[in-house]
Amino acid sequence: MSIGGEHLGELLRQLVAVEPQAREVGAETVCDWSGSLAQVEARLLVRVLSAAAAIEGVSSVREAMLHAAAEIFDASFMDVHDVAPVFAIEEGTLDPSEQEYVQGLGEELAAVSRAGLKVAPWAG
Repeated sequence: MSIGGEHLGELLRQLVAVEPQAREVGAETVCDWSGSLAQVEARLLVRVLSAAAAIEGVSSVREAMLHAAAEIFDASFMDVHDVAPVFAIEEGTLDPSEQEYVQGLGEELAAVSRAGLKVAPWAG
């Protein structure tokens, strides 16, 4: 499956928009389309969501981005490098629900036993 270049481009525009509401809608749309993403689309979106979440200043938007990244992350073809920015987020800056998303990513990575990969100690 694939959402196609036009939809992917629109999602990327939303995820990096100036307006927080647009970024949040973009993250929610990623979740809505999660079952339709090709692997290359999912990997690109996970990388963008992870990088954007790491610098997001609006808590509700960051939570939506972390949720979307966790929703589409697939350790069968992605690795810690795809989500590395989320592991750089200081634990104390995250709400409990945000911590759960980051911990879930860490646990999924640990479950596939990727030797030598480092995640934040608090993330799993």
